[in-house]
Amino acid sequence: MKKVLTTAIVSTALIGGAAMAATPSTAIQKIGIVDYLKVYQDTPQGAKSLESLKAQLQPKVEELQKNQQALAAKLDTFNKNVATMTKEDVAAKQKTFTKEQQGFQQKVMQLRQDEMKKEQALAEVFQTTLNNAITSVGKDGSYTVILNSQAVPYTSFKAGVVDATNAVVKIMNTDAK
Repeated sequence: MKKVLTTAIVSTALIGGAAMAATPSTAIQKIGIVDYLKVYQDTPQGAKSLESLKAQLQPKVEELQKNQQALAAKLDTFNKNVATMTKEDVAAKQKTFTKEQQGFQQKVMQLRQDEMKKEQALAEVFQTTLNNAITSVGKDGSYTVILNSQAVPYTSFKAGVVDATNAVVKIMNTDAK
């Protein structure tokens, strides 16, 4: 009797496990693909981030361009007058130019670092907005998963894969208003 009961329990467990394993594979899965670059190009959030970055950095870029022109003018004047200068004056001017050039290079590096920090901050804001839009599309469209199109080298749109890019763009455009 004990063997029959054990066999019945094991059989039930095996049949139940097989049935549970079969359920997810037979369920309809909807996979979405989103082209992040297209979303960035087609939404106001992408354009705003570029305009914001340009507006923030433009004054510093213009200042650096003026500094560069001033250094070039000083160097031209030095090159014209070098023949009439003493060795001490030439050495002093060269030392001054070297210091000014190093200062200029430090300012350029600082601008690049500021630019990278601001780009990072803008990218984070955009990514948050994008993630919210993708989540909304995923829930509303009953998607199983939505992937970045760049993460998927090949897609067969026959196998339940849907391009959800336009839906994400639509939500982001609506949210931007």
